Amino acid sequence: RTWADAAGTARKGPSVSLSVNQHLEQVGHTWYLVKCTLLNNKENAEMLEWESPRRLVQLRGELHDRIKFSMDSEYSSVFGATPFAQTGGPSGTTNRLCNWLGSLAAAINNRKVSPAVAALTLSFFHTPLPSQLERA
Repeated sequence: RTWADAAGTARKGPSVSLSVNQHLEQVGHTWYLVKCTLLNNKENAEMLEWESPRRLVQLRGELHDRIKFSMDSEYSSVFGATPFAQTGGPSGTTNRLCNWLGSLAAAINNRKVSPAVAALTLSFFHTPLPSQLERA
């Protein structure tokens, strides 16, 4: 499916922001703290902000690899300038993840990836419900 297939979708929908500012070591594993923001661009809309800790193996297997497979040859045109983090988490991994996630967020916001990739991303980072839905 494409964005044009999404009936009733306004051209300027919500915008997402993804970044990694730090990582921490716990029980012999490195956890990357992914800061996520989802802003509905409507007037008086609530902005959702949350942190989603993930290991590199999760980011690679459950997000990166699935996106790369689904995009096939289009992947390099979106992510060519921001390669994904190297296996094993060498020095510079946090920076690479931050840059790759920034490219992913920009691709979602500019509709350079499919709605399925956007949905996968929001699901992977466990997007919380807006407060007005939690009360319903």
